[in-house]
Amino acid sequence: MGFLDRLKKRTIRNISISDIDKTMDAMIGGGSSGYLTDTAALNLATVFQAATHRTNYMAMPSLITYYRDSENNKEKFRGSPIYTLLHDKPNPLMTSFSWRASMELHAIFYGGGFSWIERDTLNRPIALWLKDGNRMRPELYENGKRLRWIYRQSDGSEIKYNDEDILHIPSLAFDGITGEGVIKLAAKSLSLSSQTEEFGKKFYENGLKAGGVLSTPVSLSDDAIKRLKASLDERSKPENAYKTLILEDGMTWNKIQFSPEEAQFLSTRQFQDVEIARWFNLPLRMLRMNDASGLRNVEQITIEFIQTTMLPRYLAWEQELNTKLFGAGASRFVEFNIDSLLRGDSKTRADVHHIMRLDGIINADEWRTSENMNPIGGDKGAEFWGQPNLAANKSNTEDKPKEEPAPDEEPAPDEGGDDGSA
Repeated sequence: MGFLDRLKKRTIRNISISDIDKTMDAMIGGGSSGYLTDTAALNLATVFQAATHRTNYMAMPSLITYYRDSENNKEKFRGSPIYTLLHDKPNPLMTSFSWRASMELHAIFYGGGFSWIERDTLNRPIALWLKDGNRMRPELYENGKRLRWIYRQSDGSEIKYNDEDILHIPSLAFDGITGEGVIKLAAKSLSLSSQTEEFGKKFYENGLKAGGVLSTPVSLSDDAIKRLKASLDERSKPENAYKTLILEDGMTWNKIQFSPEEAQFLSTRQFQDVEIARWFNLPLRMLRMNDASGLRNVEQITIEFIQTTMLPRYLAWEQELNTKLFGAGASRFVEFNIDSLLRGDSKTRADVHHIMRLDGIINADEWRTSENMNPIGGDKGAEFWGQPNLAANKSNTEDKPKEEPAPDEEPAPDEGGDDGSA
């Protein structure tokens, strides 16, 4: 039985505006109780900002290929084609920055980032093609000892890839293989954030009025009901807020005493922003929110973020890239160069480099290179300094020469004196 039918048969009835129209029900704070999709979650400003920070910090540091010689020294290996793939362009459609950001975004949202390793006839990697992590599923075979990946294409067909041909950057995973996306795990929290925003939107659209009930001592005619509903629908528009509402047949309006403060609307929004920061493991200051740790500078916040959030992700990337692109135990390997992310302000960097220069740890060219300046070159740029009082005392470490024995004493020369002989 609908609202209008009930209104005809009852003489006295308190009626909520939410019974009149589903749209008006949404205006007083209702809404869908379903969970957000990945795309819808990005419409939340805090989620978008958190995801942007996570992906940008994965894509910003240089991803360098190195070669380790027999003396365990590492040198950049620019001659490797893999250097170009990881440092510049993994495939003709994407830069290294956009590819890494997309891979990390898939890992955060879908539980894993995937790329197919295209190889030449000599089994050398020549391209890395991003795959939709939402369409990839694992399959174990040979009694669970081998792994392959099944990719569902847009036309519904499936392609099977051996695990060694897929770069897989997982998120948190119970089995170590199938990761769980943060959007899925945080579905309830993010849904509440979305509904809180929707409440604020509908509250303002409803003219800052929460709603009320209508009371009538008599039954209403069909024409009166139509006029009432049209009047309510018209008044619900933002441009008609606070206009006079005309009621017929002795009907009275009773306002519901309700305010955003009573519902802790603002506090709920702030709490949800903090919850999102927890889900993405971000310092609050990175999301432009105050925290309880006191005033800290940007350097301290960045170092905290790198150490607590990004370092484990860098390690996961490095292990997967080294294993799939070079093989275990190879002399070539890749590393993220995060020194630039951990650099302090100009004065702090200058003080540290000055100490290292005087102690003979770096030379002038190494100092200039770390500050993105061209090296001096020659012996002057490669010269290492050292404080004399800190130099090793060679007299304590080298064998001392044996002292030669003193020669036998000779008789004093005859000076021509009288020896007493006649």
